[in-house]
Amino acid sequence: GGDFSYMITSIGGLSYTGEIGSNVLAADLKYMQSKYTLAGNNIAYANQGMFGRATYGIKSTYFVEFGFAYNGSEDFGAGNRFGFFPALSGAWILSNEDFLKQDDRFLFLKMRGSLGITGNGKLGVERFPYEEKFYGGGGYIFGSGYGTSDGAYEGRLPNPDIGWEESLNINIGVDMEMKNNLDITFDLFSHYRYNIITTGENIIPSIVGQSLPYENNGTVLNSGFEAMTRYKNTSGSWHYSIQGNLSFAINRVLNMDEAEGLPDYQRREGKSASALWGLEAVGFFRDEADIASSPLHTLETVQPGDVKYKDQNNDNIIDYQDEIVIGNSIPQLNLGILGTAAYRNFDFNVVVTGAFGRTVMLTNNSIWILQNNNKATAIAYEAWEAGVNEGEATYPRLTTITNNNNYNNSTLWAKSAAYLKLANLEVGYSLPGTMMSGLGLSGLRIFLNTHNLASLDGMMKYNLDPVVPDAGVTGYPVMRVFNAGVNLKF
Repeated sequence: GGDFSYMITSIGGLSYTGEIGSNVLAADLKYMQSKYTLAGNNIAYANQGMFGRATYGIKSTYFVEFGFAYNGSEDFGAGNRFGFFPALSGAWILSNEDFLKQDDRFLFLKMRGSLGITGNGKLGVERFPYEEKFYGGGGYIFGSGYGTSDGAYEGRLPNPDIGWEESLNINIGVDMEMKNNLDITFDLFSHYRYNIITTGENIIPSIVGQSLPYENNGTVLNSGFEAMTRYKNTSGSWHYSIQGNLSFAINRVLNMDEAEGLPDYQRREGKSASALWGLEAVGFFRDEADIASSPLHTLETVQPGDVKYKDQNNDNIIDYQDEIVIGNSIPQLNLGILGTAAYRNFDFNVVVTGAFGRTVMLTNNSIWILQNNNKATAIAYEAWEAGVNEGEATYPRLTTITNNNNYNNSTLWAKSAAYLKLANLEVGYSLPGTMMSGLGLSGLRIFLNTHNLASLDGMMKYNLDPVVPDAGVTGYPVMRVFNAGVNLKF
């Protein structure tokens, strides 16, 4: 290798566009090759492939397109190195049809659909997983003189059949522009991901003493919809528009490496890939008698005031085998609203955002009070205290000693991070042109704006932001910002 890193990329191809009567044909074909050489004695990264598309349009009304990619990855062995990924899409502009041209509702109406396969060769694992590897390490000591000899050990088991992760993507959509100034876009989608890289660590005991090979065994289905609606008015003294965006998506693990005999509540298959797992809290221990009559809690030696958990498998022991799904780490529903308005020289802009169906695990310093010298906050008043609030407490007994039982992932700390937030608000005034000409300016605008002005959520109780719950604890706090300014144009 050399003393510096460099990349060489080559791209070339052909393009064609032509007309066949009232129809249009367009096509592209390209070749790409790149090589990234690292400084020092390192193996260069190399990629190679071809990609192209062909589009045919009939009377500006019917369209069909075929696209493909034929890519190679150095991380796969011979026979699996190259993958072919085709895609087919079509569209129908109904507003160009004679039976809709006289319709007084539509300015534009289009239906579209696509079906295609994509591939992922950047697996995020060690390079060349199809090869057997040995590493230096360990070694041995011989004789009375304690002489040493270098050793070697076998790396992760190879898999010569490892190949591309793939996804079958389906999308059906419609675009509408109405004559009453209403625009609507709606999409249904499904992403069926398969051949996802997994290992057998979940099904083979660690006593085997070997890192198992990477395999294409995972399957996940993502599906949902996206919608956009916009209404605008550009006539008269008032000009305004309001746009709403809504997206909903869920995912489900269809296949993964799992041990046999797991109860349904512990199986990852059939549940969300973004699920949060933990124990189900059912209150706090009242006294020693309550502890003695309850399942054995193995995470820590418990005391009155500690968290009590449900024994899901009825083995009279609380451990990791009692974990269940207690939330979802990714929002399932996202909402955005953008509003603009103008009247004479005044203008107004507002942005509202929202997310729903997301759970956060409260594990930061403002929640785990007195742990690691953390300060006590107002929620300390809700902590369990013998003879005072045993029946109403919502927080375990206070202690400065680390407690693995109380601060384990559980429904006690899993909180809804749903929110509806007034993210941005701005009001401006532009001076009339007659006034600006006397000042030697081409434009002058005075404005006031604010960011993060208000939020409806369940995190306000803990003085945390639902978007970034750890802000202000592990980094800079989320702040409410006010600005005033002047824009000048000369």
